[in-house]
Formats: sequence, C-alpha cells, structure tokens
Amino acid sequence: MKTVIQVAHITQTPGPVQFLADYLIKEKGANLYQIYHPLNQDSLPKSFLAHNQKIIKELNFRAPAIIRYFIDAIITSYWLLKLPEEVDLGIGMNCFDTLPLIIFRKKIKKIIFFSTDFSRKRFNNPLINSLYVKVDQFCAKKADLLCCNTQRTIRARTSEGVDKKKLLFTPNGVFFNLLGKVNPHKTYKKSLFYIGYISKEHGLQRVIKLLPKFDISLVIAGGGEYENELKQLVRKLKLENKVKFLGRIEHNKVIEKLKKFSGFGLAPYNDSNEWTKYCDPVKVKEYLSCFVPVIISDVPEVARLVGEKRLGFVYKDEKDLAKIIKLITEMKQDEYQELLDNIKNVRSSFDLEIIYEKIWQEALK
Repeated sequence: MKTVIQVAHITQTPGPVQFLADYLIKEKGANLYQIYHPLNQDSLPKSFLAHNQKIIKELNFRAPAIIRYFIDAIITSYWLLKLPEEVDLGIGMNCFDTLPLIIFRKKIKKIIFFSTDFSRKRFNNPLINSLYVKVDQFCAKKADLLCCNTQRTIRARTSEGVDKKKLLFTPNGVFFNLLGKVNPHKTYKKSLFYIGYISKEHGLQRVIKLLPKFDISLVIAGGGEYENELKQLVRKLKLENKVKFLGRIEHNKVIEKLKKFSGFGLAPYNDSNEWTKYCDPVKVKEYLSCFVPVIISDVPEVARLVGEKRLGFVYKDEKDLAKIIKLITEMKQDEYQELLDNIKNVRSSFDLEIIYEKIWQEALK
C-alpha cells in the first residue's frame, strides 16, 4: 500500500481535487492523507487534515487571498512534519500546495505538481503577482512530475524552461463507473443548464441578458460570489419564470439531473482573467459525458474540440451567442440527435479512470 499526501485549495463544488482523492482511495487502495484549505472566502470555512477522508485536525481563520496562501503553506508544513510515516507520493494541486512538499522533500519519495490551472496574471498587485509567478515556476522545475490539463499550459511551461519529459497531459473528465447508464437518445427541449461556481469571470450574465428575446428557460446549479448580482439581474429583467436557481446541491444530484436533461449545457467564460484561457472546465466534460451538448465561449481550449467535433456551439461575443440561442430555439429533434451522436464518438476520452491511471503509472516509475 502506497502512502500519499494530497495538498489542495478547494471550493464546495467538487472538482479534480476530490475526484483524484476518490480514485486514489477506491481504485488504488492508497493510504491517503489530505490537507485542504479554502480557495476563497466563499469556500469551505476551515483548513483540515484528513486521513482516508476522515478529518483528524482542523483550523478556522480568515485572511486576504495572497496572505492566506502563505499562511496555508505554513499550516501545511506543520501538518506534514506531524505525519507519522514516510510518504511515497506527494501531490500539490497548485504551486502554494506544492511548495511545502518540495521544502520537505526528504520526507517524500516523489512529488507531483498537479497544475489544475495556469496564469501569469493572477494578482493585480505587480509585486505580489511577481512573487506568485516565481513560486509557481520554482515548483514546476523542482517537482518530479507536472500534470497539465491543457496543451496551452504544456506549451507555456516548456517556454519557461520546464523539461518536457516530465510534463504529462491530464485533461479533466468524469468517472464513468460512477456515472452509471446515460441514455444517448433524448427528446429535445428548449432549455439551458449551468453547473458550477458562479463568478463574474464565468460570464453567465451575458446569457441572462439575452433571455428576454427568446422562448427558452435556464436552470442554474451552484453558488458563488456573483450569485446575488445574477439574481438581481433576473429580477430586473423580470425573468423569474424563465430562470431557476437551484443553489448548491449535492454533486451526485446535479449529475442525475444532467442525465435526464435534454437541452444544452452552458460554459460561458470571458477573458477578464488569464486563467480562463488555460483552464479545462470540468463542467464541459460533465455535460458531454451526460449527453448534453455544450454552448461555450471560445476562451477555453476545449472550445476547439466542441467546434471541430460538433459537440455543440462555440461563440466569440454576445452577437454570436444571440444567434446560437435563436438557432437552438428553432432546432428540430433530428438536428439535436446528430449532436448526441457526435458526442458518442468522443465520449470515452473523458473517462477519468483512464486519465488517472496514466498519472499513477508515471508516479510509480
């Protein structure tokens, strides 16, 4: 049995951090320690240390983001020192998660920097941003293996001098064995579905502003710092009968709703933050795995796949988006079924068990 420590910053919405932890315990039988910190003020209230998903220590405090990152690194270091055994594999889910693992490398046989996102403009303050970039570059060069979820990130890493041999392409996905059976033949309904964290950068407001013009409904599952602004916008536009906020609900319940959903999944992003250019949205893979075609902005790399394989529609601006929404309100069943058939042809590549097995095999080398 391998002893693994995973260090991460998380929100209440499950993503690659939780998916990887589940895989390590359930599929690989790892002896897993987890050190998790809140990603932001709207995330989990406490930092905690868990052993095989049971919390054994926790700490609750609040601080500004950049200060919090450094304090979290200190907390991680302290808990690392308290671990009762040598660690076979250390996994950091961002640079501040990976840094303590590198500092205490003598206790850890192999270190993976699981780069869940990438940005060179993370903070507005130039000095703080420069410090963040230096930490990130240091961790990328010192880690034994660097997982990147987009080819854009791989190109950016190699341009900064990271050895290409230790870069591993690991896109986001879904565990098909947990997903269960999904019917690829659905009766099309004029409806939109959004899942995930609600922030201004995700661009959902652009969609809502177009809804008064079209006969189509929208369901939103999730929460975030921009949720109240969206609700105010819905009230202002008198769209209460078209837009339904489900709030934060259990992830498995969201997936069950998606499996039965027969409209389009929304992945609207703007380019106000550089990270959106390099991200690989989990929600897109969840939509497609549940046979829900996607409407996505052209910002993330996965938009290219959606466009080339005709898995939905890609837009550049609000004018494009309006044309797409008009098009899907006029869509026929056979046209919708063609999109579902296209999804069926590429769907197997989203299976996380295959993706994570590749990481595990590389980690054991």
